This record gives sequence, C-alpha cells and structure tokens, in this order.
Amino acid sequence: MKALLLCWISILLLFGACEIQKPSLPVWDIDLAIPLVNDSYYISELVDSVNIVIGDDDLLFLTGTGDVDTPEIGEVEFNPAIDESDIPLPSGINQSFELPFLDSQNNAQLFYGLVDTGSLSYCLNNILPETQEITISIADITDNQGQPLTLNYNGVDGWQTINLAGYHFGEQNSTTQLSALEVSFHATSTLPNGSILGTLDVRMNEAMSFSLFQGELNHMQLGINSSSASIDIDYPNGIDEAITLHDARLQIDVINHMGFTSEFSGFFEARRGTEVRRIPIVDEDGNNYVIAQSQNGNPGFSTLIFDNNISTLMQIMPEHIEIVDAAFTINTESGYGTLHKSDRIYMHYTVDAPFRFWLHDHTVSVEEAVKINISEDNREYISDNMLEAGLELEVMNKIPLGGWVRGYFGISPNIDPADTTTYSFRKELQLHSSQVSDTWQTLPPLTLTRSDLDLFTNPEIYLKWEFSFEESQSLVEITATSADFIAIRSMLKGKLRIDQ
Repeated sequence: MKALLLCWISILLLFGACEIQKPSLPVWDIDLAIPLVNDSYYISELVDSVNIVIGDDDLLFLTGTGDVDTPEIGEVEFNPAIDESDIPLPSGINQSFELPFLDSQNNAQLFYGLVDTGSLSYCLNNILPETQEITISIADITDNQGQPLTLNYNGVDGWQTINLAGYHFGEQNSTTQLSALEVSFHATSTLPNGSILGTLDVRMNEAMSFSLFQGELNHMQLGINSSSASIDIDYPNGIDEAITLHDARLQIDVINHMGFTSEFSGFFEARRGTEVRRIPIVDEDGNNYVIAQSQNGNPGFSTLIFDNNISTLMQIMPEHIEIVDAAFTINTESGYGTLHKSDRIYMHYTVDAPFRFWLHDHTVSVEEAVKINISEDNREYISDNMLEAGLELEVMNKIPLGGWVRGYFGISPNIDPADTTTYSFRKELQLHSSQVSDTWQTLPPLTLTRSDLDLFTNPEIYLKWEFSFEESQSLVEITATSADFIAIRSMLKGKLRIDQ
C-alpha cells in the first residue's frame, strides 16, 4: 500500500515539473496566379467599310468615294440678228427670199431646235386699199403638226409679234446647218400683176432659247454642283498621324446624258487642318480628259484613271477631299450633237490608297479599355496576405512592325494616356517585329509596388493598351487577314503568406 502511494506521488511530481505549451498553426508561403487579360487585336479591326477596306490580296486600303453632278444644261441660247426692212410685196406674183439665220455671238450653229423662248415681229407698211390678200409663210419654222408659220394680212398695219415658244426650227436630226430661213409670200389685189402693194419689215433680233438643240457649239461650259463633290475621312486609332502613304489612285466614272463630247477640267484638292494641296486632273500627257457623249438615247460612259501626283495629296493623310473648279466644256472639237434642256452629267469618283507606307514614330491607342473583374477572395488575398507580386506578359506580334506596348491600369474606363490622373500606373514592354519573332514572346516580369497592388483590391479595374511602333526605314505593307494581329496575355503572380 505504501509502495502504491509512493508511485502516485512520484508521477504527480513528474508532471508538476513540466511546462505545457499552447498549440500553434503552421505558417507557409504559396504562389497565387490571377489571369488578367488574353486579348488579340486584329488589323482587320481597323476596317470600317467606309474609309478603310480590304482590297486585293488582303491588302488594307484607305478609300473614299464621292458623287458629283452638274446642273441641268438648260436652254441653249441663240442670238439671231434679223432686221430686214422695206421688202416689196408685188401683186399676183409668188415670190420667196431668205432671211440670214446665224448666231450673232458665234456660239452655235443650229441644225434643228425646239423653241423654249423667242419671238418674231413683223410689220406691213403702206398697204394699198386695192389689196385683197397677203399670205407670208416661213417653211423652216413649223408647229407641232408640221405646218409652217403663216402670217396673214388682216387689214391692220403696224408691228405685230408672234410668240415662237413650242415652234420647231429646221428638221429634226438634220445633218445640214440651218443658216437661213426661207420665206415665201403671195399677194392678190385688183391692180395689175406686179403692182407693189406695200412693204414688209421683219425682225428677230432678241435672244431666243431652245429646249432641244441639234447642231454645233463653239463654246459652252457647264459647272458642277460643288456641294456634292467632297469626301470627309475619319481615321481610326489616330493612324493618320502614324503613317505616310506611298501611292494612291483616283478613278472617276462619268455618266454623260448630253449628246456632245465634252472636255473635263478641274482640280483634286486635299485638306488637313490648314494645309491644302491641289493638283490638276489631267492625263499622262497633261491634257484634259474627253468625256464620251450619249448616243441613241443611251448615256455615254467614261472612266478616268488618274494617278499622276495624287500620292502627294494623300501623303498628308487628308481629312477632306474635294473636286474643285471643275467644268465640262463643249467646243468646236465636239462636233455635231444633241442637247435636251434636262441633260446633265453625273460623276462618281473613288480614291484608293493601299496601306503601303512609311511608318513614323507615333503612338496608337486602343480606343476602349479592357474591363477586368477581381474576385472577392483574390481581393482579400492581395490586401492581407500578398508578400510580393509582379505582372507576367506574353506577346505574339504577327505584323512586320516592332516597337513598344504600354499598359495603363486604372479604376475607370476613361483612361487617357496623356493624363496621369486618369490611371494609377503604367507598364511598358518592348515589342519585336514578326520578322524577328512571330511566336509568343515571354517578356521579363514587371515588379509591382505595394501601391500598385492596392489597385487590384478593387472589384473592377481597367486596362488600356497603347502601341508605339518604330519608324520604318523602308516601305511597309500591311494586310488584314485573320493571321495579322497582335495578341497579349497577362497574369498577376505573387506569393501569399498563409498563417490561418
């Protein structure tokens, strides 16, 4: 019994000599990886189907189109100078004479015309009372039924005026110039044949106009409606400041409803801000283009291909293009033709400039920032447990241009790289040309400071990319296939201290 008691006392003394520690949890570090972006930026995204399009061989093109027309040709003016006096009127004898019918301004030679405005005046003087009848007929002036213009004596002396609107001069589709009007007259009286019954005065010395004209024109000019002759170009992503185009081409398709060939003259003008350049639109020999005429009721079609010096205009990357000081001129070289009052000329023109260019040292920004969502757990890790962190990026460049890529991080989508108050921080990396490397380029990790990390404690952050390309030493040609792009993927990596 004593021995047992001694044993228990020994055990109690042994435990009383030991200190019992509190239990503790282990501490260890783990790696955290948060994917941020995995985006591709295609060259084809520049295509807006308006000013930037994809052309042959998938080459990117800057293009613009415009439509131009002229006013209606209107009436053709003719200025006869007829002023004949004291033409005798013998009794009982049929006689005829000609009135010269020429344009006193020498602008036109009439073969046939439908009068829109004009008049003829005549006066019968000192008619004897024995006169019974006087009939004057002009065979070259007819009404819609083909009847010649006839003047009858009605016993009234003095000047009388005939409105010629709607009358026809000459024969339609005639190939002979109407240079004189044939006038015939017949008079009867109770006097012997040959007796002079009086005299006739005829005047047609005021301008007249034809709504339908056939003949020749020495000079007639038709301007264009300038309000419809311009192109305005919007450049996406500021590429107009980054490149200088090497070549360009202008094509003008002309639809001519006039029955005359005409000579086109004008200038092609480009403007960028206050800078203005213009060049004459002429052929390779420096001559004005000749526009085909309409024939047999079908309009004439002409295509003008123009590339002389146009690249010098496009090299300023114009914001406004316009055809100015343009006119169509009908002259003696146009020969015989037909004009209707409503005739006009339409033009459609296209400017093409392939993306074959010299590249300048200029920065191009992606228009919209990328939205990145940060989960609640990750935000807590970053806020409470992140020891160190960095950005890891990989870039694949499939275009033949190298330079730099910059990422701007902020809490608002309204990031402006030029305004440091709109973003929290930025990171920059070198971008190799596809001619150097067209696979994934692993870039050195970018260390983030504690203040940089604090941005990632927000539920949403925004990232905007900016590209800056090296100035090219030779011509660069850009295509827009599915294989032409820049891809970027980024991940936030860091170490977490786990002690819970």
